[in-house]
Amino acid sequence: MALAPSFMFQRRNALLCPGLRRAMVRVAALLVVCLFAAMAHAAAPFAIHVVDSQTHRGVPLVELQTTNGIRLYTDSAGTAAFNEPGLMHRTVYFYISSPDYLYAADGFGYRGQAIAIKPGGAITLLIMRTGIAQRMYRITGEGLYRDTLLTGGKAPIKQPLLNSGVFGSDSVQNCIYRGQLFWLWGDTLEPQYPLGNFATTCATSRLASKGALSPAVGINLHYFVNSAGLPRRMAPLSGPGPVWLSALSVLPDAQGQPQLLAIFAQEDARFHARQAGVMAFNAAVGRFMVVKRFAPQWPLLHGGGNGPGGHTFFYAPPDGRRQLYFADPLPLVRVPALATDFAIQGDYESFSCLKSGSTLARPRFDRTGDGRLMWRWRKDTAAPTPRQLSAWITQGLLAPRDNPFVLRDIVTDKPLVPQEASIHWNSYRKAWVMIFNPGISGFGDTYLAFADTPLGPWGYAVRVVHFTEQSFYNPSQDWFFDQHGGRNIYFEATLSSWLGSRKVKIPRYDYNQLMYRINLASHRTILPMPVYGPPVATAAELQTGLRLHTTRVARQVAFFAPQQRMADTQPVCTTGRNNLHLQFSLLGRGTIPLFYALPPQSQRPGTAILYAFKRSSGPPVYSLKAHLAGLPQAGHPLCRVWPAIYRHRLSWPIGPTAGAQAALEPAGH
Repeated sequence: MALAPSFMFQRRNALLCPGLRRAMVRVAALLVVCLFAAMAHAAAPFAIHVVDSQTHRGVPLVELQTTNGIRLYTDSAGTAAFNEPGLMHRTVYFYISSPDYLYAADGFGYRGQAIAIKPGGAITLLIMRTGIAQRMYRITGEGLYRDTLLTGGKAPIKQPLLNSGVFGSDSVQNCIYRGQLFWLWGDTLEPQYPLGNFATTCATSRLASKGALSPAVGINLHYFVNSAGLPRRMAPLSGPGPVWLSALSVLPDAQGQPQLLAIFAQEDARFHARQAGVMAFNAAVGRFMVVKRFAPQWPLLHGGGNGPGGHTFFYAPPDGRRQLYFADPLPLVRVPALATDFAIQGDYESFSCLKSGSTLARPRFDRTGDGRLMWRWRKDTAAPTPRQLSAWITQGLLAPRDNPFVLRDIVTDKPLVPQEASIHWNSYRKAWVMIFNPGISGFGDTYLAFADTPLGPWGYAVRVVHFTEQSFYNPSQDWFFDQHGGRNIYFEATLSSWLGSRKVKIPRYDYNQLMYRINLASHRTILPMPVYGPPVATAAELQTGLRLHTTRVARQVAFFAPQQRMADTQPVCTTGRNNLHLQFSLLGRGTIPLFYALPPQSQRPGTAILYAFKRSSGPPVYSLKAHLAGLPQAGHPLCRVWPAIYRHRLSWPIGPTAGAQAALEPAGH
């Protein structure tokens, strides 16, 4: 009987266990959930959103640095995820900086913000854009929207973290091919080893008409990949050295079918071409194949002059047929716009001041009897780059007046020497737009310029992007992204520590493509344009490119002046019927300004006074000269304009833009 109580207790306890166990399981599960929730909350990063104070759009590439040197960089959406365990639940100060953007300064001059950091929290900061171009997003590389996703946000593109193993992409080329955008890049970094793909990487994306994202939002790239899912070698050649493609263009073959073509070069260790020629894209095998190898000593390739490379466009001058032009950096090389001509060396022409057959190493200049340098289209002749022309001027072989391709910074009046450029027609401004880097020393700067023809005269340029510690090179104007009739244009370039003063790589951004947008309606983009006429001209002889009605090769530029209202300028109009003259600051009803100008008392650098002179009979004449023999000045100086940089007669046709535009079609259609 002693066992009976024990047996009864065990039986009663056994009956109670199922309910008790269920309750204990529920409590344990709740504790686990709470524990994980607490851990997740403790590990949730703090989101710092940096947005443009004007547009309230996120700003990529903003650096946030703590006082102990921890650096964050905002992603393509302008978000930075901060998750430093020792600094949670504390107030942390961040220095805030970004090229072409400025954060407000406090009383001590510090530009930054003290932020109360809490797990899972967020803050939005406003930063002011000082540059002309608006930074939009990063196109290539890893972690495009990393911080956005870490802080619970959504990315606008399909591959926001890592697309086909692409860590870095150098120098873009693109065009429209078979109803979609075709992209290619040079050397490509990959995760598994420092040496990635050095035989060209390619991708495609949809056009806006085929359901693509707006270029203001992003680009969904579909890479050509190998069996490992990494970028395919799209232009493989035997032997050592990277293979670079340029001048990507779509041209019709003999049957009228579009052919995707490019100029290839295989480089040696000193970046000299081991071989060069033409490749065509073979859609059946998904690679570029060699079509033609150029002769090594061909003057257009030999010696580093303007060659058949860079970015291309189509143009039919008023007095000629439609051809393909190569901006390398200036469009001084052209070929008939047919696939067959693209592969024939003898069909290429260069716009050169050298005698036929001359090379850059042994230049023989073509001059007229009075010593003027003759520029014309020639066969089998090297075309000097702006950099080469500057070198010849420094060596005393040429005079500054011999160079028709001089540009000047509109703000500083300093000379600019284009090194890499992209040129396209813009319908909104009814002018040719050039986006360029001004030489190796200025590879962190990007400039904008306008001209009446692809050859110029270019004259004046304004800086739109300024990197002080990084290089931002080989800009490409993505003309197919133009919006609002060309009012908004897009361009991209390669950001890298290469050639920059700061050799520290910016995580994820280094060696990748950044997209920018420029609003050409902004008064900051208005620049002086050529006013054609003789050095001493009547009002009737002065014409702008938009008003010209006849094609003429031997035109001169009297001076430069903006054709839209620029800061501090006033209109200059022609008045009178039998005695036509210029009137400053007069804009009557129905009057259209001939140009705009500064008041004569302006002290703006690089400008000159435009004087009016009386004649014994006939209308007055105008000149930048303060004194003309036998002619008195007609009262006070008229206004201030910008002097003509190149004073000789131009060697290419300047005429009506309407006729030329009718035959225009951007390269890639």
